[in-house]
Amino acid sequence: MISLFAFVVTLAAGALATYTVLLWLRRRAILDHPNERSSHAVPTPRGAGLAIVPVVLIVWGMLAGLGEAPGGIGSTIVIAFVLMIVSAIDDRVSLPAGVRLLAHLAAAVAGVASLPAHALVLQGLVPPLADRALAALAWVWFVNLYNFMDGIDGITGVETAAIGLGIALLAALQASPELPAACAIAAAGLGFLIWN
Repeated sequence: MISLFAFVVTLAAGALATYTVLLWLRRRAILDHPNERSSHAVPTPRGAGLAIVPVVLIVWGMLAGLGEAPGGIGSTIVIAFVLMIVSAIDDRVSLPAGVRLLAHLAAAVAGVASLPAHALVLQGLVPPLADRALAALAWVWFVNLYNFMDGIDGITGVETAAIGLGIALLAALQASPELPAACAIAAAGLGFLIWN
């Protein structure tokens, strides 16, 4: 029941927030102009993550308050919020690649450092220190890939929804506490897609 609540609230709030932020971005002329890697043909608002990320983080905070979130979600909320601020600044002033990479690396290192010692991402296939290093590099790669895909209409919304639904399916099969948080991710992607 709490997973359905997380899904519905995030879907509605995500769609409303995306609509509102898109209006604001258009009024402020914060636009991504078409280039060789874009799929859009006209200038498109840049920065709609300002709608989706806060909605997800608020819902995750609510879930944590209800005791329905996985352990460590507080760290995840803080890390995601910091990355959102860096991304918002980048959308406005185009930060140098080195600054963005450093921010992504710091976030990834903080994320893997917050994992419990027994939670090995590669399931013990490599020594623990190598596990953490490879996991951090994978997250930096993923964040940059996700940012790169953002120039293609709809792809990040589809990716977000697919990741959320995939994690939700795995969590449901294992009766895992990640289920409500994953439902929020899926709903955020779907809420964004309504306007993209």
